[in-house]
Amino acid sequence: MVYGVVQGHHGVIKVDSTQGKGTVFHVYLPIIEDKPNNAINQNQNQNQNQNQAQAQQQKTQGETIILIDDDHDVRETTAEVLQSFGYHIIQAQDGLQGLRCFEQHPNIDLAIVDLVMPEMGGIVFAQELRKQNNYIGIIFLTGYDNSSTLNEHDMGHTIVFNKPIDFDDLHHAIQQMLNRTQST
Repeated sequence: MVYGVVQGHHGVIKVDSTQGKGTVFHVYLPIIEDKPNNAINQNQNQNQNQNQAQAQQQKTQGETIILIDDDHDVRETTAEVLQSFGYHIIQAQDGLQGLRCFEQHPNIDLAIVDLVMPEMGGIVFAQELRKQNNYIGIIFLTGYDNSSTLNEHDMGHTIVFNKPIDFDDLHHAIQQMLNRTQST
C-alpha cells in the first residue's frame, strides 16, 4: 500500500538491508511549494461545507451494502461510518467470503470492495459477481494507483476510490451509484 501511494505521488522508496542488523526504508517525495491563497482556501472550505451538507441531506432507505476488505480495522471503521449514514452493512474479509455472502443475502444493493486482497481480490470478485448480477454497482477501494486496472476489465457500473477515503464523498458516490443502478 505504501509503495502505491509513493508511486502515485512520483516518489521513490530506497531500501537498505543488512542481514542480522535490520532494514531501513527511505521514502522520498517531491517537494511542492505551497503558496497560500486566501481566495482558493475559501473556495475549498465552501466546497467542503457544501459536500458535507449534501451528504447529510442525502437520505438512505436502509440499502444493503456488502463491504469487502482484508484489513479488519479499515473494514470496521468504514462499516461504522456507513451504518451511521443509515446503510445496512454486511462485511466480508475477502472476495471468496463476499461471494458466499451474496448467496446468503441475494438482496444486496451495492458492493464496496478493496482491490488487493488475499484469497480473491476485488477484480476477480467483481468478475464472478457480474456473472450473477450484471447491474449491481461496485465501488473499488485501493491504496495503489490502479487507474489503469479497471480500463483493462470492462465491467461497467464501477467507481474507484483511493485510500484514505473521504466518507462524505463515498456517501455521495454510493447515492449516485444506487440511483443509477436502481433505474436500470
